[in-house]
Amino acid sequence: GVYYLAPPAAPGDTPVFRPVSGIAAQSWSLLPAGRSLLAATSNGVYQIENDRAVPLLDGLCFVLYQSQFDSTRIYAGLIDGLGILQFLNGRWRFSGRVPGISEEIRSIAEDPDGALWLGTQFQGALRVKLPPGKSVSELDETLLQVTRFGQTHHLPEGEVNVYPVNRRVRFATSQGLRSFDAHRQIFLADSSLGTLLADTAYAIHRLVED
Repeated sequence: GVYYLAPPAAPGDTPVFRPVSGIAAQSWSLLPAGRSLLAATSNGVYQIENDRAVPLLDGLCFVLYQSQFDSTRIYAGLIDGLGILQFLNGRWRFSGRVPGISEEIRSIAEDPDGALWLGTQFQGALRVKLPPGKSVSELDETLLQVTRFGQTHHLPEGEVNVYPVNRRVRFATSQGLRSFDAHRQIFLADSSLGTLLADTAYAIHRLVED
């Protein structure tokens, strides 16, 4: 579930964490979006309003990412694809799924050109270029550019997570940190954050830019 820190019942009492009503499933991530707080859970996506949760999308969701190019759009990494939430009439609403993507999406980032990068647990990384100005209902596979990357592109086997750091997308892998060489279309060890993170002897799972 998701818990919030409730104020003490009386002066001198200790504050306690209490569950948000409406979420009983495992929660994977939280996303503050404007004045809203959204939760990705094993039962779907919820918008948290004070001490209760309002369902927005059914199905297992691992991660939520608010677009840096369109703040009214949130991407949802699902167990079997990519969903989109849109802010309409003062509320977040599920708009639909991006066609042609069925992988288990564990992380999401945008590069400076606006392309989406998707990290998966066992299926490498995907780059998705969406046509500008199109709603989800207008999308079909002929309008998308989806490129899949794996071991032939020098990505190690296993989980790949994508993170925006210093205006670039970094790839956390089972063999250190990688970056994408667009000219050669391969992934190279990335020592820009320190040689330790580029060491292939270390698995990198999560990065957070402060």
